[in-house]
Amino acid sequence: MEQTDNTNKKTFITYLEITLVVLFLITLGYFIFNKNNNNVDTHKNQIDSLNTDISKLNKKIDSIKLLNTKLTFSIDSINKKVSDNEYELFKTKNELDNLKKQKNEKHTYINDLSANGLANDFSKYLDSKSKGSN
Repeated sequence: MEQTDNTNKKTFITYLEITLVVLFLITLGYFIFNKNNNNVDTHKNQIDSLNTDISKLNKKIDSIKLLNTKLTFSIDSINKKVSDNEYELFKTKNELDNLKKQKNEKHTYINDLSANGLANDFSKYLDSKSKGSN
């Protein structure tokens, strides 16, 4: 009977060891898988946060694109005005140069006339005016 008690004790100890090992493995598995679940939840929260940030950034990008379009239109308008002003300035400069050139010219037809010639031309002019008005 002693031997059966010893065998029973060994069997009981073996069952106890197996049970403890199984419980240890279950506990270890729980911590491993539970930790992964926490990581998954953490990653999901990070992804949600990043998606929110992306959405905010997309709105800012759209706003910046709209401002950029408005600025481009304004720049084009200003460039057109500058181009028009440059053309007007060019025309005015040419007219001014022509006036300066004419100012410095001596009119030869006046220099060639003597006092008698000027009187004769002036008489002819007055005669042509009086004939045209009759």
